[in-house]
Amino acid sequence: MVSLHSANNHWANLPRLFILEGVVTFLVALGGFFLLPDTPSTTRWLSPEERELAHGRMVRDNINHSDEIVPAIEGLKQACKDYRTWIFVLMQCFHLSACSFNSFFPTYVNHSFSPTCLTQKKCCQNARL
Repeated sequence: MVSLHSANNHWANLPRLFILEGVVTFLVALGGFFLLPDTPSTTRWLSPEERELAHGRMVRDNINHSDEIVPAIEGLKQACKDYRTWIFVLMQCFHLSACSFNSFFPTYVNHSFSPTCLTQKKCCQNARL
């Protein structure tokens, strides 16, 4: 098997890593396509009472309160009118900001306060240098 870690050139292995991640992602998506049901009424693992409860919740959560099939653009309009969508958008923005802070904080510390060898020690106290 070809090693993903090479002491000579770390960048040469990136295409192999991307292909490996892509294959795994594709297999998980393919499995989800066949395992996940389209609606609660087509599940195998729910009891009939649970199926009815799940279907009733979906009908109640529908803004136009009907079982008719609506175009995708109508669903987008409904989602944009719902306050919960915007709460999730804000949550995602805050999460992205927090993750970006963790990624760029070592660079800030490196350029502001210390030489390179001490940057990791200041950012991560458990780092073994």
